[in-house]
Amino acid sequence: MVTDSIREFTQRQQREAFLADAIGLPELSSGWHTIRDHRGWREDEQSIEYVWIVTMDRHFVGRGGLITVRFNEHAFRGKKHPEELVQGVFRIGANDQIQEFYQERANIQADQVLDCFQLDLFNANKGITLDGISYEIHIMAPYIDTIVRVGNPVTPQWRIWEAELEKLAGRLTSHSGSIDLIKLFS
Repeated sequence: MVTDSIREFTQRQQREAFLADAIGLPELSSGWHTIRDHRGWREDEQSIEYVWIVTMDRHFVGRGGLITVRFNEHAFRGKKHPEELVQGVFRIGANDQIQEFYQERANIQADQVLDCFQLDLFNANKGITLDGISYEIHIMAPYIDTIVRVGNPVTPQWRIWEAELEKLAGRLTSHSGSIDLIKLFS
């Protein structure tokens, strides 16, 4: 059991390191991030309000997930950074590593998935959750870094949240042009 937990933790860290690198960050967390060049010199800074990552295991279909990073507006050495969202979709391969990643940057807009995150954490599903879909939700915001795991949520609040996830995944995968991502999230 302990070995499984350590393996899951290590795999999550590796996936999050991949996502951070793909987005151009040293790590995924809220707060200030110093961006350094290949010599280690500070060349920029980013301010992140929050990050959420939802990893999905769609039994008999595959594993993948969605990520949103909300950047705050700020200036660094005359360089202006607008408020923006980076939203991405990824597919996890058999080796528990990210095999494919697609992202889009947009000037600030509503984060519909976050807006409907009014979930009942104690009554997501009172039935058996042997197959179907399971989620691991990692939230990183000021003063909070938490992971929630849920299998086959069925309450109305969870269904609304799932519908927003599906809309976001549908938009991103259609823009990605990746057949594998489209199959995983359709």
